Amino acid sequence: MTPQRTPLLLRETSKAMRAALDEEFQKSGLDDLRPQDGHLLHCIDLNPGCTSVDLAQLQCVSKSNISFSLNLLVEKGLIEFVCNEEDRREKRIVLTEKGLQRQEAVGALFTRFEKRIMDGFSKEEEESLRNYLQRIINNAERRNDE
Repeated sequence: MTPQRTPLLLRETSKAMRAALDEEFQKSGLDDLRPQDGHLLHCIDLNPGCTSVDLAQLQCVSKSNISFSLNLLVEKGLIEFVCNEEDRREKRIVLTEKGLQRQEAVGALFTRFEKRIMDGFSKEEEESLRNYLQRIINNAERRNDE
C-alpha cells in the first residue's frame, strides 16, 4: 500500500463506521439520538458534573458544537445544568433519570457495535490496532517543526 493511500483508507473507515453506527442507533430504537449525542451521554456519565468546556476538550470539538448538542439533550430531558455552588457562573452538566436510562441503552449499543467492528480479530490484534491508531493520532497531532 502506498503512503498516499493510508489517509484515504482512514477516511473510508471513518465513513463506514459512521454509517454502521447510524444504522445501529436506528435499529436499537435510539433514532431520536445522533451518535454524537450518544457519545456525549456516555462522556457525561463517565465525568459527572463536567462543564461544556470539559466536554469540548474531551470530545475534541468546538464549544459551539457542544453547546448545540447539549441544548438538544436538554430539550429531550436527558441532561440538566446545575449551578456550581462555589462559582454561580459555572454550570455543571448532569444526566436526568431519563438520561441515565438512555445512557444504559447507548452503552449497550456501543458494546454491541464494538463487537461488530472487531469481529474476527484476536485480542492481540485488537490491542495492536488500538496501539497503531493511537500512534497515527499522535503523529497527526505532532507539529511539523518538531
